[in-house]
Amino acid sequence: MSSHASGTAPGAPDLLPVRERAECRRLGGWLRAAVTDFGGPVAGSLVPPGYEAYVRLPHSVLLDEDRELTWGAVAAWTGRTLHATAQWERLSRPAPGHVPEGPAPWDEDDEPCGGQLADGQLDALVPVLAAHTGTPDACVFTVWDGFGFLGDARENSSSCVVSVIGDGTETEEELRAARAAAMPPPGLDVSKAPRLELPHRDHVLFTGPVGAVRQVGVGLGRPYANEFREGPHLWWPTDRAWVVATDIDLDSTYMACSAALAEALLSGAGPEAVAVSPDDRFDEASDTVNV
Repeated sequence: MSSHASGTAPGAPDLLPVRERAECRRLGGWLRAAVTDFGGPVAGSLVPPGYEAYVRLPHSVLLDEDRELTWGAVAAWTGRTLHATAQWERLSRPAPGHVPEGPAPWDEDDEPCGGQLADGQLDALVPVLAAHTGTPDACVFTVWDGFGFLGDARENSSSCVVSVIGDGTETEEELRAARAAAMPPPGLDVSKAPRLELPHRDHVLFTGPVGAVRQVGVGLGRPYANEFREGPHLWWPTDRAWVVATDIDLDSTYMACSAALAEALLSGAGPEAVAVSPDDRFDEASDTVNV
């Protein structure tokens, strides 16, 4: 059975969109009730309150396709401190009186990945998360609905123009075939799927195994398929053992989880991690250490 026939997006065979409003409420209603104020602290603004532990995953700086620079490496060069509420703008500047050794390990224009974890971080995180849930094959993933490729239920059409340059010897039939072959593949239309409505952020929901995280956003589009991962912006297993939140405007991901999962991440299993309090803030003014 093809991915189209099964209702999954092209390139994302393990993910199914949630198309029924009742199912959207069943899977995400509890989160909507718990995340109520985006302008507040970590718990209640990004992830639910009431978990044993909270962890922050600062997004890596992408140096090239194969290398990701951690905030810890940046802090070691700048003489700053990586802590619960550290902010990139302060962490990435040398501390007063500190003389860095050698050139900076990143370019001046490089910044942490905005709005999503880097691929290497995701790959390191997935096995740790899978080991700390009883339902690793039943997870919920969300994509923020503000991406243009997702479309809108009020839209009626989309267009794409493809130019094909020949040498003058092609027949009209051959040119039509060439244009058709050059068109992007059709995408899965989720424009009319119900949204999980959170403060200032609405989301499209998908279900699948935890390992399908690298497929999120791939193959969606009206009518043409998006090629790249987008998000996930929220994801959790159906047993709710943990919740991972990656807001589109932040350079860190936040997790609500068990003490055991937090201990595993903080001890080095998985990507770089920092312990946070549920009452910590995440705005630019929250860094009172790196002044």
